Amino acid sequence: MGQLYSKGAIYVTDDTAVTGSFSSVQVAGTIQGASVGGEAEFANIQFGIASKDGTTNTSPSSSGTSVVNIELSGSAVIPGPVFGFKLANGSALAYYMEDGR
Repeated sequence: MGQLYSKGAIYVTDDTAVTGSFSSVQVAGTIQGASVGGEAEFANIQFGIASKDGTTNTSPSSSGTSVVNIELSGSAVIPGPVFGFKLANGSALAYYMEDGR
């Protein structure tokens, strides 16, 4: 697939589902009440690349492209391409792929 370069980022702090073409997603905050800094809990992460209109995952694989209920600490980076994700708790930075979709 080659290199995935980023162009801009969004800061996500709620449990709204986010879609787009992201080169990576990074843990950016702390779960409320946690004793350790830098934690985020993801309800789901879908790997793939968004269509031109940003609504469809164009991943060539129909299996093994998503994970559910994962908790990460520190400033962990999830390498992409990531089509979308939903936080259950905490916050994250999602870095857009170079084309900005």
